[in-house]
Amino acid sequence: MGKQGVGKEFILNLFLLKHKEVMEQLLGMSLGQIELEKPFGRNKLDFSAVSEKKIEVIMENQISSSDDSHLRTVINIIDSIQEGVVIWGATSFHPNHVMAVKQKLQQYPSKYIDFYCVQISHDVVEKLTILDQMYPLEVWDHLYLIKKVKNDLLQIIDKRQQVPPSHFGRVYAGEKVYDMDRIEDIKEMMLHNLRDKLSFFPNIHKGKKHSAHHLMLRIGAGMDGVSYQCSVRNQKNMAMIALQMDDHRLNLYDQFRELDDIREKVHPNVIFEKRKIAVYFTPSLNTEETVNELADLLKRFINYFSPFIYNRLPI
Repeated sequence: MGKQGVGKEFILNLFLLKHKEVMEQLLGMSLGQIELEKPFGRNKLDFSAVSEKKIEVIMENQISSSDDSHLRTVINIIDSIQEGVVIWGATSFHPNHVMAVKQKLQQYPSKYIDFYCVQISHDVVEKLTILDQMYPLEVWDHLYLIKKVKNDLLQIIDKRQQVPPSHFGRVYAGEKVYDMDRIEDIKEMMLHNLRDKLSFFPNIHKGKKHSAHHLMLRIGAGMDGVSYQCSVRNQKNMAMIALQMDDHRLNLYDQFRELDDIREKVHPNVIFEKRKIAVYFTPSLNTEETVNELADLLKRFINYFSPFIYNRLPI
């Protein structure tokens, strides 16, 4: 199957999520509502948060020198928002790239946007390389290695500020209140709770674009064409956890069917159906109780299947 790593850029984002004080000290502001890979039009934002002044903070990271591709991404973000803090993280910056961003901001003098060029320390990159070679389920608990870097982890090397010091934005900065009559809110609540309970699983932290048409939540399992599915209620009014394989992963599905300890280590009611390994159960009247049961089952699935998916164990 080949090695399936987390990826150095995403590991950096995980670190900034877990240790938000690094960004808070860098920017001199408190941050909340942190999300990774948040849907943004047809793209995703590497890192997003909301400051105490209700202004969105967006960071685009690359573990390399600045390039034209990431420049286009930063420009697109600036074109698409009216206010915010936009941060471009890289190991070094070409002067022309920095100038291009500043010139773009000059075209929008009425937009309240602050821009920061943030240099990522090469010592941090070395730690990211070590972490990316680890078993993905061990990365979260070893993110502290990055904090062992003695020099500045991140350093602002250039900036342009257009947000007045007294300005407060319009982004809601309070605690999320979920409407259990809305499908999107139920799935968002599910994902929030799963992240709290399964923070060790990197893909649980990736943002999702929630459909309003079904209660199915999909989470990448760590390999193309393989995903976990979670639902508090399907069309037959059953809660479900499943490992789903696409057509081109049929061989993997057949191999999993041959394992003789799945029902012992995952759940006695595991069933195999249409490239899916699933457990169904009757949901509680209390949605949060159902989510807690789903989290427990998903943890068992992740711990059992990940060594095979990440090529730690032969099938």
